[in-house]
Amino acid sequence: KKLPPSSMLRLPRLLQLRLLLFSSTSAMHVPGNMHAVTRGAARAYARPTFQGAVHPQPMRLKILTALRPISPLSAALNTPLVGPIGSEECCYAAKIAMHSREITCLTQLSASNDASTNSVNGLQRRHHGLWPCATHKLRGGSRSRLAHVQASAVSHSSFGLTQEEGKQDRWAGVAEHVDGLHKPPLDHREYRWLRLESGLRVLLVSDAKADKAAAAFEVRAGHFDDPDDMPGLAHLTEHMMFLGTEPFPEEGAFKAFVQRHGGSSNAFTGMESTGYHFSIGAAQLSPALRRFAAFFTAPLLRQDSCEREVRAVDSEFQRNLQSDQRRLFQLLKSTSAADHPFRKFSTGNLHTLTNASQPPHAATRAFYETHYIAPKSTLCVIGKESLDDLQADVLEAFQHLPAGIGPPPAESEPPPAEVGPPPAASFSAVAPLSQSQLGGLLVMSPVRESRTLRLMWPVPPEETFRECKSHRLLSSLLSHEREHGINWLLTRGISPPLATSFSAGLSYSMDDAAFFTVSAVLTPLGLEQYERVIELVYGAIHQVRDAVAAGLPDHHRAERATMSSLAFEYAEESDPVSAVKTFASRLHTSSSATAASLIAQPYTWPVSTDADTLSRLLHALTPERALSVLVAQNVETDQTERWYGTPYALSPIPTERRHQWASAPPHPELSLPPPNPFVPDSLALLDIEQVSTAEGQLGAERNGAKHGVEKGAKNGVENAAKNGVKNGAANKMKNGADTGAENGVKMGAENVAENGLVAGFEEGVQKVADARVPSRLLTSEEESAGGMRVWHLDYGRFKRPKAGILSIIRTPAVGGTPRAVALSTLFVEMLSDDLNTALSAASDAGAGWSLSTHSGGLLVQVTGYSQRLPALFEALTAELAVWRPTAPRFELFKELLAKSLRNKRQERPLWQAQYALSHALTTPTVHYESALAYVESEDCTLDALIEHSSILRREALIDLFVCGNLAPATAIELGKHVRETLAPTPLPETAVALPQTRILQPLREAADDGDDDHDDGHHDDADVDDTASASNSDSDAVTAAAAPPHSGSNPALALSMRMANAAETNSAIEMHLQLGVPTVEQEAALMVLAQVASKDAFHVLRTERQLGYVVAAGVRAVGMAKGLSVHVQSSVMPPAKLEWHIEDWLAQFRNTVLAKLSEQDLAAYTEAIAANLEEPPRTLLQEASPIWFEVLEGTYRWNHDLQLAKAVRAVSLPQLRAFHDAHFAADAPLRRKVVSYAASHAADADADAGSEAPAPAVAAAS
Repeated sequence: KKLPPSSMLRLPRLLQLRLLLFSSTSAMHVPGNMHAVTRGAARAYARPTFQGAVHPQPMRLKILTALRPISPLSAALNTPLVGPIGSEECCYAAKIAMHSREITCLTQLSASNDASTNSVNGLQRRHHGLWPCATHKLRGGSRSRLAHVQASAVSHSSFGLTQEEGKQDRWAGVAEHVDGLHKPPLDHREYRWLRLESGLRVLLVSDAKADKAAAAFEVRAGHFDDPDDMPGLAHLTEHMMFLGTEPFPEEGAFKAFVQRHGGSSNAFTGMESTGYHFSIGAAQLSPALRRFAAFFTAPLLRQDSCEREVRAVDSEFQRNLQSDQRRLFQLLKSTSAADHPFRKFSTGNLHTLTNASQPPHAATRAFYETHYIAPKSTLCVIGKESLDDLQADVLEAFQHLPAGIGPPPAESEPPPAEVGPPPAASFSAVAPLSQSQLGGLLVMSPVRESRTLRLMWPVPPEETFRECKSHRLLSSLLSHEREHGINWLLTRGISPPLATSFSAGLSYSMDDAAFFTVSAVLTPLGLEQYERVIELVYGAIHQVRDAVAAGLPDHHRAERATMSSLAFEYAEESDPVSAVKTFASRLHTSSSATAASLIAQPYTWPVSTDADTLSRLLHALTPERALSVLVAQNVETDQTERWYGTPYALSPIPTERRHQWASAPPHPELSLPPPNPFVPDSLALLDIEQVSTAEGQLGAERNGAKHGVEKGAKNGVENAAKNGVKNGAANKMKNGADTGAENGVKMGAENVAENGLVAGFEEGVQKVADARVPSRLLTSEEESAGGMRVWHLDYGRFKRPKAGILSIIRTPAVGGTPRAVALSTLFVEMLSDDLNTALSAASDAGAGWSLSTHSGGLLVQVTGYSQRLPALFEALTAELAVWRPTAPRFELFKELLAKSLRNKRQERPLWQAQYALSHALTTPTVHYESALAYVESEDCTLDALIEHSSILRREALIDLFVCGNLAPATAIELGKHVRETLAPTPLPETAVALPQTRILQPLREAADDGDDDHDDGHHDDADVDDTASASNSDSDAVTAAAAPPHSGSNPALALSMRMANAAETNSAIEMHLQLGVPTVEQEAALMVLAQVASKDAFHVLRTERQLGYVVAAGVRAVGMAKGLSVHVQSSVMPPAKLEWHIEDWLAQFRNTVLAKLSEQDLAAYTEAIAANLEEPPRTLLQEASPIWFEVLEGTYRWNHDLQLAKAVRAVSLPQLRAFHDAHFAADAPLRRKVVSYAASHAADADADAGSEAPAPAVAAAS
């Protein structure tokens, strides 16, 4: 009572609460800005007890002040004690507090514990999370508030709680909650919205069928909150959260835990928020949530970790230096208003993080303590537990997230007033554009070949349009691809065209502003006449503006409202990670008044167009308020952007030109689209039982037995030989029976038959109900005569009026030579472009379609609402049969293809290294440089394309797969239509074989052949398949090169790629240890080994040794062959040194992690991997995709994942170690090592300035 409020704020937080609570309830004085700190605690102690009596405040304080020390009860200063004074629970807690040897005294506060040494939040944060949680259930399912005390289990019965009292206690710590959220009719999940007393907003999602759980935490603080002198601090803080907490201090412990249980984790730093998320096996949600919560309640933020992670942030910055997307984003920011946070440098680098007014470690802690508080945070959790159990887990895990200093969160927000248009003044704001940007032209010179025009206007934030959807309506009116829109006018209506694509919509939405942006990819003529393009865009805007003023026809809104309503009604189950990330972001603007519509709101359209808001939005799109952005090479620039070194120029657009655009009339060819005929009006579901009786039963039973088992035996062995397992018979299975037996690993031809086919018969066929098998609808005679196979799969448990029609027209003419690859690509790109206008209405009505090339032929695919899909597919195939290219479009698309191929030279080093490796191990294949050489030659002509188009359709074998809400009879009719429309000469299966994977010689066999002498710097062709030398013949960019040996290990194949971009400062390596085409047992062992290795590789190579930001180890497939790959992209080391570190890590991994791996840990890994393999699909297309893959590959392994899961669970520690020693150790007899380097001269120069690769002991410690 004697302390003034100003003095109170200078005291440590725990002492503040002590002194405040010593006062009587009626006389308590609480400083205004301390209300949020004390309100919850003070109110809690005045609550009725479980017996219904209210005990005076001083009596409760006797318990608090009598305990010396009371560390485990320090949390009670922010949360209520369970049980009144004198209750068994409270007395038990007192005994624990006085007698536990593990309790540390934290309350002997001295004069040094003032605001100068302990921030108000800091003392509390350091004391939380020191004791692992021992969760004790109360009756009725609620959790004990004393669970943080590390002690023996407390008897539930000793609490003396009735079931009703337990139910009441579950709401302790919850300020508000809302059940019964409006959700899609077919959504089986249950939802609950919470606002905790701390201010944390939470969405709980209970999914009783879940195999995976997930959670996302988002704090409303991003790089906009960086100190002006320390850009990148929010990003650095995000990195630091993963590097140890008080209850789990090991760096990377959380990542290891979720990986061990089949999950993953990641985070992002945005403009105004930072998000964290993870997924994990559903059974492990509770312990994962406790570990996750410790990020935000008790992070260690160690100085040594911070100093190291600063370099990781810098490595991430270096990785993005040549990214045009990053360059443009930062250029927009660097030229924006100086007083708006949009201007800030987002990523940060070594310079910005080490040259500020305070060291990064101190700055990180200050940032964390300021921003990582409950009122600024949201949480979404999905698990299989009930909502009550999820709530108990969240309350326990996040109860120590501080409420911060400031006004308390509102008890309840009043319902919003009747929704109306935003105030007119908000449309006149220009932030965050600077005065030089307003009405200006920003020109940027990119790294890649690019011709892009953007017009950007500042508009109110996206939340302004949440109810009226005016921004989405305007976006669709401007960017639709139907005839007589601005998109059509720029890309097809004007000849020659001025653009190849066009889009419109909101971008860079912030709390106080957003940009409405239109963007066009220009043709060379469009670049020359970009001002004409701008004028045409303004004419289109004025046309829509005038239509709104005259009364916009309601079908524009109604069609979008209908499609949104259908999307909600038939929404498919979302992936847990995607769902929690979306909801965590959406929670920031939620309240108890709006929580019920949290799920449905994005789908909800108004019953009529908000013409007033739409009109004001259109009137804000003027030349005076616009920033015009032109991105193209060879443009004049006079400045260099500070952070990325991007050449640019910023100049005002002449006033007379802006006035001309402001009054630009609509082009005479422009008009708004008519009603869409493709909008579904019949959504009836087929009767599956009726379908099964008619034809489905025939396909499931007769064809399942005949074509499933019989073809499984016939095609399984046939295709095994065809796709690389042929090594087993002719070559004694170089990775197989003999050598595998010697090394204690079950491999080879005998085991393929014994463990592959037998398991397939005994397990796979029995589990057809789990992994549904498609029906094969035609007889063998019909297939041979027609050159077609038709497959069908009904919608099963996915009761939605959706379907997919997927087809491949198999023809060898699609690839194999540079000419065939280039002309096939031109064929599908030009045909797709011609169909875009005619079929864009179908796309707007939820029917997606695509034409593309595949290594085995042409793909024709349509998906969406089933009603109009057959007609859409027939229209596509009919056009495919008769289409002929025209001269003007040919020259345009030839130039676009050449540009696309040239831009592959600018891909990141890691992409180049991985591309070179895949190219070298696949035959036949064509390098992009060879395709480019043909496109740029005189041989690439319109006549050549016309001739090639005819060849593509002349001979073929067709596979058609129909899935979903379409009957088998429809599938057969579609097959008949395709066959009769295209009328190709049928080809046998042997004539349309897919490219094969080269299987390298193992190290021991190569040594036996005497081919291990590499002094000439190149590898003899004898080391590889006899076609290996051809792998580099297509391109001068990739050359064979010697790699420095490590422990006597020589690569069977070494590749080196010199980057075309001389300014690229990064280098990269992929080291691939090829296994070959594996048996089920081999693939299972490889998956387990990769899962164990991935976390250790990341921790050692990235976190400890700081080789680069991009580091990963895992399974890599090249065709049907698989292997273990490790890749690194680095700005500090050339590829040869990176290879040394990878080899050193691999040896260290075998002698430490793999050698010490326990049976318990192995069981956790194998169970998680198997559970992932057995995880049921969430949507029809998820179920259909692996089936379609088997059809494309011709392997028909319908139950492969189930067999693989069984084999994974059978992997033992001796087998795993023997498998590693046989194939992947430095001296492994079956080792097939491929290294692929990519670097530029700049990267070499930077790396040469550093030190040589250190000795192993030093490397491990660096």
